[in-house]
Amino acid sequence: MGNHMKDTLLFMTNEQMGSINEDKTLSFFNSQYVEQYNKNKQSIKLRQQWKTQGAGAKFMGMDKDLSHLEASQTFKRPTGICLTDNPGYFIYAIQVDEFFGVFSKSLDNKEEAEGHIMHTNNIQMYDLDYNSANQKVILSLGQDGISRHLALLDPKTVHYQVLTEGECIDANPSWSKARANTIVYDSCGIGIDSNGIPIAFSEHNICRLNLDTCEIEEVISFEGFDCIKPKEDAEGNIYFIRRPKTYKGRQTNPIDMLINLLFIPVKIVRALFMWLNFFTIRYTGDNLSTNTKNGTKAKKKSEEELFIEGNLIKADQNQKANERKGEKYAGILPRDWELMKYTPTGELTSIKKGVLAFDIYSNGSIIYSNGKYLVKVIENEEEEKIVDLPIVSHIKVIESHNS
Repeated sequence: MGNHMKDTLLFMTNEQMGSINEDKTLSFFNSQYVEQYNKNKQSIKLRQQWKTQGAGAKFMGMDKDLSHLEASQTFKRPTGICLTDNPGYFIYAIQVDEFFGVFSKSLDNKEEAEGHIMHTNNIQMYDLDYNSANQKVILSLGQDGISRHLALLDPKTVHYQVLTEGECIDANPSWSKARANTIVYDSCGIGIDSNGIPIAFSEHNICRLNLDTCEIEEVISFEGFDCIKPKEDAEGNIYFIRRPKTYKGRQTNPIDMLINLLFIPVKIVRALFMWLNFFTIRYTGDNLSTNTKNGTKAKKKSEEELFIEGNLIKADQNQKANERKGEKYAGILPRDWELMKYTPTGELTSIKKGVLAFDIYSNGSIIYSNGKYLVKVIENEEEEKIVDLPIVSHIKVIESHNS
């Protein structure tokens, strides 16, 4: 069992997952599932190599390129992370090529064997949250096409129940701390043409699902804005991120590109989809390469424009604008990505501008990511920088009473 200090943070980016202790020590976790997957690929490569190389193999037309079996060619990204009842352990979901898996892992002992919950290439799993009252995980599950629906997973039996349906994307579910057996999540509708091809997407609205009554209530919606990543605290306040509607005003966007790919053979679709994911989620930092001809240096990838959650972000421009507005720890997100608070009486307040992800402490303090730093908002709106950490998409607070 782990002995955790107060205010440990669990986080996830599109490439890594890790934790931050109270002394701001940063640790990253490797997925043993990914490591074993790559070992299996290497074993396959060694078994095939002898009969696919050399003059004889070339003569017989068996001279195959096995580069796809290299570990460097494995597409991988964590897709969800949450706490458990077992102190010192967490659950994570990950995509590895076309496979998705859910596993439990120790926070303290990186060498301890992971707990295997499930893995499959038939469904996609995202956005985990755990409920200690019923010991179930709520997640966003995809089975065909672009649609995603909420599902309730029992980690012990691996049985899951799909809770929502329809042409929609139900995402970012979290258990309410104010209402028993209740989930808040964001949802958007998908417009389908007569050929079954998605052609339009509505705004993301905040909904509440009561598992006891099976009733779904739309709680928050704004025309022209996506409302995403909701969390309901013990007082019934719903915190969420409001930002301009995804893809609005653009002639070309990642979803349109994926729709066009539907007309390409499956193997090419998969390759291009992985290429698209790589360039829309990867944050490369300020890496430089040397031009050996003239000795000049050029950036491998500009930080000025990044794709974050399907949105083109002008990182440098946004950071300068945030600095001009007096932000002590200026981030790279636009100021119209706002962390909002919606009270049970219907009052709406902007808490912070330029927010990518957040979580709430039991005392009402907030930890948030602005794309560049993790920052804690404490009493009197004072802020404390926790760590430099780019593009954090999910944050979970582990308080001392949870340890």
